[in-house]
Amino acid sequence: MCQIEKIEEMDCRSIPARVAGELLFSLRHPLLFMVVFLKKTRRFNLSKTQHLRKNKKPLVKGCSKKAEHVSLNLKAGDIVKVRSKEEILQTLDDKNKLEGCTFMEEMWQYCGTQQRVLKRVNYFYDEGGFQMRKARNTVLLEGLHCSGELSGFKHRCDRYCLFFWREEWLDKIK
Repeated sequence: MCQIEKIEEMDCRSIPARVAGELLFSLRHPLLFMVVFLKKTRRFNLSKTQHLRKNKKPLVKGCSKKAEHVSLNLKAGDIVKVRSKEEILQTLDDKNKLEGCTFMEEMWQYCGTQQRVLKRVNYFYDEGGFQMRKARNTVLLEGLHCSGELSGFKHRCDRYCLFFWREEWLDKIK
């Protein structure tokens, strides 16, 4: 999923309030602040020096891959069928991602089932990068959520998050 280009314009706080918030964050979490700062600096430097490299491919993964799939323009209430495992595997890279959106292990059980669209995802908050991001061709399906069993942590995750479903993984039923 691509990053919002002008994220500052989405912030409803005034500039002094944003600066004060960032200052308080840096005082409370100095190590985390440095990690975020270094990530943003690296991303900025890579984007500015891309024209100097011999291969013109972007270094940020997922941004250069364009889906050949036509948008289904799904809306809340639409009925969809989750594609088969084979069809979905053809859309994924080696990290089980399509344009940055991960197909999680728990999602395979829903292949071939009919589901109802709960909501279209236009924006979401990336907790890892501490920023708002824009989503394309992504929806939430009613009742399909992460159980937390396969979270990879020692203890089961209790967040009960809804799965992000790319339209490329779904077929609209008319």
